Amino acid sequence: MSLSKIGLTALAVVVAAAPASAENWTAVGASDGHGERLSLAVDPARSYIFECAPEAVVITETGVTDLLDVRTGTKVGDGPGSTMSPGASVMALFTGKGSPDFVPATAVANPAKGWDMTIRLAKSDKQLNALAKTDMLSLFTTGFTAAVSLSVADRKLFGDFLARCRA
Repeated sequence: MSLSKIGLTALAVVVAAAPASAENWTAVGASDGHGERLSLAVDPARSYIFECAPEAVVITETGVTDLLDVRTGTKVGDGPGSTMSPGASVMALFTGKGSPDFVPATAVANPAKGWDMTIRLAKSDKQLNALAKTDMLSLFTTGFTAAVSLSVADRKLFGDFLARCRA
């Protein structure tokens, strides 16, 4: 299945996705080999992390579960010892307009359950640009997806973060 068809599948998933509150974004300055980060605990098992890297913004969703390998139609295991099928790990930053632009993601088994999935987006990416203007964001996968509401303060936080990252 192509990445564009994955987008149609994921759009169906977001309708059923649990909304999450963005009231608790945490900003962490650059340290320990990491760039500046913004993170949000979506729920006790999952988080979103945006990190400024020299050439990109690195976006990670931790604890992703219920992934589907769309090429084979089989579920990807969530528990200890599970393996990720080659090509089954894809993710997209979605800000509410258009359709998700899925890109290959790296996936590392999460110590508790599921997968920690990471993508790298160019600092000029249109979805990143939209973070300072949108009312919601989501990190789409072929599994668990949450829509996160963004307040005026959250949009300013992202706008400032991206301005510093691009400087």
